Amino acid sequence: MPHKVGDIAKLVKREQQTIRDWTDRFQAHLSPGANPGTGKTRIYSDDDRAVMVAIRQGLDEGLSLDEIDISLASGGVEKVDAELFIQQQQLNSPETRAAMARFYETQLDTLRTDKAALQERVESLLQEIGELRGQVKTAGIDKVIELERKLAVTEYQLDQARKQAGQGEQDSSQDA
Repeated sequence: MPHKVGDIAKLVKREQQTIRDWTDRFQAHLSPGANPGTGKTRIYSDDDRAVMVAIRQGLDEGLSLDEIDISLASGGVEKVDAELFIQQQQLNSPETRAAMARFYETQLDTLRTDKAALQERVESLLQEIGELRGQVKTAGIDKVIELERKLAVTEYQLDQARKQAGQGEQDSSQDA
């Protein structure tokens, strides 16, 4: 895909004149279309774009133009580097950052809503547990009262049985 000077300048965030200067300085590493001669439009190939990205990266890393030239001559440029650089530039663009901020804000809102719903559910369950504890306590007290009543009845019946047994013994001793 052909690229113009402005496209390359925008990509590597340098002035168009800087791109022209780099093109003149590094013409041995560029296609003929990048440096067509006086009065003709410069057209950069994808490989040329990769060279320009490599120059920018080399400068960012503190290399001199001579060191970059040596690196380019030894095959230090790959399209993968250019594509990675482009992706990094796109990720760092204000538009991408704004879109990511909107996305994360939406995710955060969803999490807040989910958290609020879960908190309400927890509170509801805690209230239900409290009510059930009250019911269990009441049912337990009722059961204890019922058992105490049965115990009292049984003790009364036992007492009555003893009395009858005691009277029965007295009656049999009187008969004898």
